[in-house]
Amino acid sequence: MMQRPPNIYGVKLGDLIRVSAPENGDKVLADADKFKMGSFLDREVNVGFSGGEIKRSELLQLTAQKPEFILLDEPESGVDLENIDLIGNKVHDLLFETCPGKKRHVSSLVITHTGQIMDYIGADKGYVMKNGRIQCTGNPLELLRERIRGVRRMPEPDNQTVKEALNKKGTYGADLDLDHYEEGSRESVVIDDLQSSDYKKYMERVGVVADEMNRSGTLLFIDNAPSHCSAPPQEGLEMCSVKEALKRHDGLRDYMWKAVDPTKDKYTAKTYLEDSDGYFIWVKAGHHIKYPVQTCMMLDTDRSVQNVHNIIIVDDDASLEMITGCSTAHHANDSLHVGVSEIYVGDNSSLTFSMIHSWGKQTGVRPRTGTVVGKNSMYTNNYVILNPVGSLQSFPSATLAEGASAMYNTMCIAHEGSDIDTGGMVYLNGRKSNAQIMSRSISMGGRMTARGRLVGNAPDIKAHLECRSIIMKDGGSTCAVPELEAHVADVEMTHEAAVGKIAQDQIEYLMSRGLDQDQAISMIVRGFLSGSINGLPVELQKELNEAIAKANLGD
Repeated sequence: MMQRPPNIYGVKLGDLIRVSAPENGDKVLADADKFKMGSFLDREVNVGFSGGEIKRSELLQLTAQKPEFILLDEPESGVDLENIDLIGNKVHDLLFETCPGKKRHVSSLVITHTGQIMDYIGADKGYVMKNGRIQCTGNPLELLRERIRGVRRMPEPDNQTVKEALNKKGTYGADLDLDHYEEGSRESVVIDDLQSSDYKKYMERVGVVADEMNRSGTLLFIDNAPSHCSAPPQEGLEMCSVKEALKRHDGLRDYMWKAVDPTKDKYTAKTYLEDSDGYFIWVKAGHHIKYPVQTCMMLDTDRSVQNVHNIIIVDDDASLEMITGCSTAHHANDSLHVGVSEIYVGDNSSLTFSMIHSWGKQTGVRPRTGTVVGKNSMYTNNYVILNPVGSLQSFPSATLAEGASAMYNTMCIAHEGSDIDTGGMVYLNGRKSNAQIMSRSISMGGRMTARGRLVGNAPDIKAHLECRSIIMKDGGSTCAVPELEAHVADVEMTHEAAVGKIAQDQIEYLMSRGLDQDQAISMIVRGFLSGSINGLPVELQKELNEAIAKANLGD
């Protein structure tokens, strides 16, 4: 079966089948309607045929010829959903049903990009080819699942390869000197009661409540070690450190360093080589966790680096809301946070992952997050930073399977002296997947860069990117970098970006209602930020609104 066979003018399809299959042609032609090809027998071969009609014509010819070996080049390519079942079942008939009593009568080599045909043929062995070379082999369905969900079936790089990446600068953001920092403590500071802890004020500043009311569990890391883990007994949820989870689950290593490449840059390489710990959260299949899970990453040692490697798994038909807050103690201002997070969302599932950061004026921050979203699942990523930070660079990515959706919402204020470079990237690999990247940022004398990249790799996808920024003070800067990239024709991708100052007529209008200038500006900015994130838990939205109100934005 050819993916795009030539037009054969003057030769009718029915005549070709009779000539090429004299023993079986007439019998198959009598059943042409089962292929939805009865009305095509008197038409010229392939002339004016749609993609699906070409595939059905090719299958009709193959059925008549009864070959012993078949090469199928993307049999599902160009086929709409109405016809994929028909074509898949006819391919199955060719392979299995032409010789009763035998497991398989016909051998075949099937080339597929989407993998949809795998639901019908039960292949024995699979190969993944890239750039003309076979990269790996294995069970076809397992390989396909890994391809769709973005998990790379390849050996982890050896330590030498990762060590070489220690000299690799990040793609974006300032190049931080890792030698400036000492390794953070790996000694656990055990905290049983968060409410009486000295860290309570830092935690609650980033949405992590110390009384743990209406929370399904809490995990706290101080520097590089777990300090608190509490999870009331509940079916379907497991929480612990990654080190502890590795002792319990042999299969966990299959999820490590599959969504984030350890050779991506110096920050991921350092985290990999130090075999860093982090939090492990697993929602088992079929379970929906009632209240949010909260985590907190605390920097407590000056001139130290916090390297953490977190893994979140939300299995099939499950859901979870997460609030993760990160903060710096006042005495640890000059420190570095490197947080690698690998997130796996199964089929028909949902995860809302909300991050609120509050760092020091000299703190370096380099999160590295990769998310794999299964079929018909939803992933929401919310990121908020309202307080000053030294240098922050983050560009999380998500890979979407068929029918999956992702939404990235970002709210940032770049204060004087702050350098923030953030955004998100989504690979829309599955048919009918969709994505939105929404950014609201304000420069109050700092440097703000908002990036967004959407990559359409499958038909029937929809994606939108929106970056809006306000400059409040001279000396600051803001830059919006929207990118759209499409590799198939049937996509709908849009973007819009706006950079500027608050309109003077808006200020004057509010001042005419009795507000002074600072009050008017503050009200406009609060409205600009408050409406930028949808999908937050109710309690967190309330806390966020209070934080915005306290930000003295009119000053």
